[in-house]
Amino acid sequence: MDRVYSLSVYETPTHFYIIGSDATESIFRTLKIDRITQNEFIVGEPNHDYSKADIGELLATVSSSSIVTPTEKWGRKRNSTVSTGGGLLRTLEKACGLIGAVRFLHGYYLLLVSKAKQICQIGNHSIFKVEDVSMIYLPSTSTPLPPEEQRYAKLFQTVDFTTNFYFSYTYKLSRTLQENSLAEKGINWNKNNYKFNMKSEQKFVWNDFLLEPFRKSRVNRKWYLELVHGYIGHQLVELPCAKFDLILLARRSAEFAGTRFLKRGTNYKGAVANDVETEQIVWEVSNSGSLNSGKFSAFV
Repeated sequence: MDRVYSLSVYETPTHFYIIGSDATESIFRTLKIDRITQNEFIVGEPNHDYSKADIGELLATVSSSSIVTPTEKWGRKRNSTVSTGGGLLRTLEKACGLIGAVRFLHGYYLLLVSKAKQICQIGNHSIFKVEDVSMIYLPSTSTPLPPEEQRYAKLFQTVDFTTNFYFSYTYKLSRTLQENSLAEKGINWNKNNYKFNMKSEQKFVWNDFLLEPFRKSRVNRKWYLELVHGYIGHQLVELPCAKFDLILLARRSAEFAGTRFLKRGTNYKGAVANDVETEQIVWEVSNSGSLNSGKFSAFV
């Protein structure tokens, strides 16, 4: 499997199980996250592809082997989950991808894009806008969270991920069209070796810090999404001879961002306050959507 396009989250009193599938929902992968150790992010990823029948058998085995003794408080806390029978609960039926994990004082929270909308295409690559984000507390506990933990969690939730955050499964939004095209072709240019799996431009990835727990645990990058903040708009233009798609893509840097009153000039690393890189892309829609053979033009 090259990429996880959708996932579901299940839980037992001791573990979370994340089931990811490809675009056709015929090949599956799994992640297993520990719930016992509060201060560590422990995740396992079997290096194995599963079929739909294999996943059904795996979930049935987990459900039958789990101890069905959650306390009444634990049951009330998870009242939004759906029981699948036995000791397995379905916490989230469908999500678009993982965007990170964060810890404040007592245990980690899992962050997922639970709803997204396709807004345009750059050739064969679909671009999505985040519409909803789910936040799941990982540790298994029957006691209420301490007041200070609740306060930090509420402060974090004031960040509105539904406001102009974008992602793509197959296109590096943090990179320009030229860089994406060179990466597909594997061409050396400007002293850089662009490969098909080239790294993102980190200053434009707004959830870079949130992804660190997954990177440290060596979770495959196919599981998570890299969010870009800014603006993406497009307009179709039809002429007698051709049909074009005009795309405006503005990437806002995460390195020195903030309100104008607090962020001005540059920081000690040379990052400019609220730096925005704007790219204009023209694609002849009637031609191929491949970045290698299609007719594209871009200006940054």
